[in-house]
Amino acid sequence: SSGNNAEYGYGYRQGVKLIDRINLTTFQATNGSPPAQLGDHLYQATPLPQILKLTPHKIKLARSRCGNLAAVESKLNYKFKEPLYLLEALTHASFEELDACYQRLEFLGDAVLDVLVVFHAFNKKYEYDQGQLSNLMSAMVCNTTLSKVSTKLQLHKSVLYDSPVLYSTLARFYSNFSESELEEWCNDLSLDRVFIDKVDDSIDDDEISTINLDNKIVETPKILGDLLESVIGAIYFGQRRRFGYGMESNMAMVRTFLR
Repeated sequence: SSGNNAEYGYGYRQGVKLIDRINLTTFQATNGSPPAQLGDHLYQATPLPQILKLTPHKIKLARSRCGNLAAVESKLNYKFKEPLYLLEALTHASFEELDACYQRLEFLGDAVLDVLVVFHAFNKKYEYDQGQLSNLMSAMVCNTTLSKVSTKLQLHKSVLYDSPVLYSTLARFYSNFSESELEEWCNDLSLDRVFIDKVDDSIDDDEISTINLDNKIVETPKILGDLLESVIGAIYFGQRRRFGYGMESNMAMVRTFLR
């Protein structure tokens, strides 16, 4: 673990040194900069999540909803020091009560996930060329793969939303599976087997991404992959003072589909 933290920290330090040279940052990374200084730079440069910018009344209301997050943390095998990060990661834009949603954390989590997958593929698949690595990464982070992991973690059962369309989208998707088929679908990360043979044309294309594999159809709601990325962003954000630990905390979960 400590080795990985050092590698991530070193990589970040070199990146900061490079962008310093072309004047894209005011942080001067030198070889003599202590690790704590690097962590402080990351911490200070990272804006607060939306949910911590709310009024005291709204924050109090948000905290009253955090009691239901223990089951999610158990599935993640990760305990948030600030549960509001996880709450924001599981709040859809339609849930106006909190004036916060997962989209910014999803944006952050998407980037963190890309770094982890690239790091893994580059080190584990040394025989692959650039094209093969790109194809591997695309398969690892496609919405179908992320949706399987998201479903296995049951993130869809904890998302806060107030949208009949989203409710219908999720209900229709999961109604296509028996319990055993859903478990098998989640565990099969090879992307060469699916279990849905029918398509409901009444579902909005913006809510569903359709993938045809072996002449069968799997319909995967985009929100499932988005939720996983937002949770990854929340985990990273919670460790942002210690860059390496934030990446390593996510790596433990991401390893479930880096095969």
